[in-house]
Amino acid sequence: MNLMHLHNIFLTIYAIIGYNKLYMNLLDKLQNFRLENKMSQQRLAKILGVHFSTVNRWFKGHTKPNKIQEYHIKKILKGKDNE
Repeated sequence: MNLMHLHNIFLTIYAIIGYNKLYMNLLDKLQNFRLENKMSQQRLAKILGVHFSTVNRWFKGHTKPNKIQEYHIKKILKGKDNE
């Protein structure tokens, strides 16, 4: 393995870790929002226009929100900051 190959592996791992941290931070904020508002996962799913199992899988770490879902999560969280 040459140095350039090792560098590319490092960048890939770093990108994955950074990506996961980004989503964990977003989902942590969403979980806090849900708990602060005494909201069930079912209610949150309805607000976001997704199925309950989708929200449940996010919080269990099995899946991550797609771009559209991420947009709506950020919109809800931003609305919270404006209140």
